[in-house]
This record gives sequence, C-alpha cells and structure tokens, in this order.
Amino acid sequence: MAAFLTWAQWLREAVLPWDNTVVINIDETAMSRLVTGRRGNVAHIAQGSRAVPYVYERADTRLTHAHTTVVAAICNDATLQATLPQIILPRDQALSRVEKEALGGVAPPLTWLRGSAGWVSTRHMKTVLTMLRRSIHTMRPGCHILLVMDAASQHLAADVVAHAARLHIMILVLPARLTWLLQPLDTHVFAPLKRALVAAQQATRAEHAEGSLAPAEWVRHLDTAIRRVLVDRAWAHALDANGVLGSTAALRTEVQAHASGSLPLPLRPPTRKKIDLVLGRHRRGLHEALLRAPLMLVSARAGGVAPRLLVLCPCRPPTHP
Repeated sequence: MAAFLTWAQWLREAVLPWDNTVVINIDETAMSRLVTGRRGNVAHIAQGSRAVPYVYERADTRLTHAHTTVVAAICNDATLQATLPQIILPRDQALSRVEKEALGGVAPPLTWLRGSAGWVSTRHMKTVLTMLRRSIHTMRPGCHILLVMDAASQHLAADVVAHAARLHIMILVLPARLTWLLQPLDTHVFAPLKRALVAAQQATRAEHAEGSLAPAEWVRHLDTAIRRVLVDRAWAHALDANGVLGSTAALRTEVQAHASGSLPLPLRPPTRKKIDLVLGRHRRGLHEALLRAPLMLVSARAGGVAPRLLVLCPCRPPTHP
C-alpha cells in the first residue's frame, strides 16, 4: 500500500506536469448476456404429492451461460470520459450472424474488437493502448498519459510495456492482492455497471409476454449499460478517493485505515524492492522499464529541458500494435 501511494505521489509531485496529464484506469470484467432472477421468483402449484412450476423464467441457456468481456476505461477528465474507447470482447466463434451484425453496429466510443476468444490477450492490450492514446490526443494534443492498471500478466507482458513506451504512456501498477481496495473500476464502477445491465435486461423482458429475450438483444442492453455508467458519468472522484491521483487528501476511509501508519509519504521514486512488492512477484527488468521515462523527465527538468519535447517528440507512435 505505502509503496503504491509513494509511487503515485512521486509521479504527481516530481515527474509529471499535472495540469497537462490524463490519468486512466483500465481493467476488464465479465458481463453476462442474460441475468436470470432468483428462485424466489418462481411460483409452485401443488398437484398431488409433488409441486410443479406454474410460472417460471424462460431463459435461453446459451445466453445465461455466456459472458462477454468488457475492457473499461475511466479517467480524471470529465470531457475525455465521454470519448474514451470502451472495448467489447465476445468469443467471436460463438456469435451468430445476427449478433455480429448487432455488434458491428455499436457506435463510438464503444468498439467491438473482432477476432477475440472472449478474454484479453497481450495483442488486445497493445490495440487498446493505441486506441486510448489516439482518442486522448485527439481531444488533448501533446498531453501526458499515465495508465493505471493491475499486475495481471497480460497487462505487464514485456511487449505490452514496450508498446506503452513507444506510445509515451507511463504506467502506474496497482498492488497485487489490493485491487479490491485500490482499483477505482473495482471499488466504484463495475458494480453499478452490472446493475445497469440487469436493469436494461429486465426492462426489455417486462415487455415480453414470456419474459424472454431475442438472441441479439444482449448487445443493446450491454450498449445501454456501458453508456449510462462509463460514457455519461465522470469518475475523477473515484481515482482521487483511491490515491491514484497522487494525493492523500481525499482518500476513502478504508484506504486511510490501511495507509495511516505510512503517512506522510516520502517524496522519492520507488526502489526495485518496492516495485517488486507492488507486483507481488519478481519480474526481471520491469523496474527499469517502468521508471525509465519518469526518470528521464526528472533529468530533463533538472537540466532545464522542456519535458514534452523529451517525451512526446522522439518518434511517431505506431498506428497498429
């Protein structure tokens, strides 16, 4: 906990020009294509020695057993939040023609990333990073980007970290085993997102005599939920409450309780040992890869070099991962 908060504070206070920095938290979550009700909603009528269902939910098991991965993104800029790509990753081989047509028709910032097996790979991660950078720099050209994510293997694979460096995206890693406490998407966003999905499904099912859904209607419900929660709402307060924005002033009570023994925090970069603690395992060379760009910015500031010239101009970012 202390290592992460120290790292975040150092990036804010000593490295990045904060008024020109966009902080993004990304993570993936599974969204059910059909959420059924509880058993208490089923009525039973006694007939002889056994009870038989009289009213029951008509639910296609192909939908109730299927999930779609959503790569969600939130940031500290309310204007940018409405344009951040929100990625849909279903298992393409299991999709019907009608479902593919529905997914192909979703409007930005929602995007169906084709060719997926239903989960995030390192290839997908590189594509997501490219899409995020392009979207942010369209609205705020030349700004710095700080990406906050957990230590999942697909997030911190060597080629993903290298691709982020080519895009001039700095990475701040959430501590392993503490995402339930510190990851804004986990603590603030995913629960209302799933509630919005259930509400959209229930509203449509209420219009059907048998409470059923057409095979491709789950796409519309997913679209509705993502827009209500991720596109139309601002989430900077969630980042701030978890210490992701590098300040301890607005920490939630739960975070304060875990961090109280470490406050006030020292203003210094994390050591190799501290980064290993955050990652929860030793990853050779990752310390250097994560700190290379921030330390270059610090050196540039000490030498009187404009930070944006050092970080944003050396190369043109690739258009494809």
